[in-house]
Amino acid sequence: MSVSVSRAVEFIRSAGSARDREAVRILFESGHARGEVVQTVLAGQRADGGWSPAEGFDVSSVSETVWRLTQLDELGVDRNHPSVREALTFLKVSQQACGAWKEHESLREVLPPWAAPGRPAATIYVTASAGYTVLVFCGPEEATARRAADYLAAQTGPHGSMPSFIHSHWLAAALWWGLGRREMSDRTMAYLSTRIGPHTPDNQLSWMAVALMSVGVSPENALLSTVLHMILERQAPDGRFTSEDGPECDPHATYEALRALKMAGML
Repeated sequence: MSVSVSRAVEFIRSAGSARDREAVRILFESGHARGEVVQTVLAGQRADGGWSPAEGFDVSSVSETVWRLTQLDELGVDRNHPSVREALTFLKVSQQACGAWKEHESLREVLPPWAAPGRPAATIYVTASAGYTVLVFCGPEEATARRAADYLAAQTGPHGSMPSFIHSHWLAAALWWGLGRREMSDRTMAYLSTRIGPHTPDNQLSWMAVALMSVGVSPENALLSTVLHMILERQAPDGRFTSEDGPECDPHATYEALRALKMAGML
């Protein structure tokens, strides 16, 4: 089983945003992202370094800031870029003393359920997402990432599961792996192995694979090997990989599938 890169790229070029098209170009070519595309991602950055998830809200969101950093990373923006540093500062100063992150209460109605404040499951997800992002950008010596890892470990049962969404598990596993806490990571990856299958959306598989490989998990790891071979079987006839969030998100899901397979040396 193999993936048609040309069909996938053509799908992204025809259906994706300018950012999607630029990200896939950079994935396969050398060079820098076009300035106007980078500026689109940077638009709306607030004085505290974060971004609001919607117009009319005078408060920054942890989840929206993580998403902007993810987009900048996909565009190959230098991690010493002033806006990147400011965004990381926002994440660091907004972490709670216990190691967790919570979204501002005023954002409850505009954030998706996996990030909205007031739910323990969302707190775990937001913490795993922000902790992993800080680790990727700042490295394993960053105290903010270590505090997040400790918080998440305290929420984890003996079999590697947490009372949260499945996304939280691969982000936490990646965070622990990147910090050298292999026993915690292995335990949660073993749990994830029991939760994936034909029902798992394409974009979840690719997101999981990219997160784990970004911190050095080998493509030959049992979970990753399974995930990567599942991705190989998922491409639609028109070249796309699908997203659980709807067709408008398929171009990014397709980009991330290509990125995962390229990272694994499978393209």
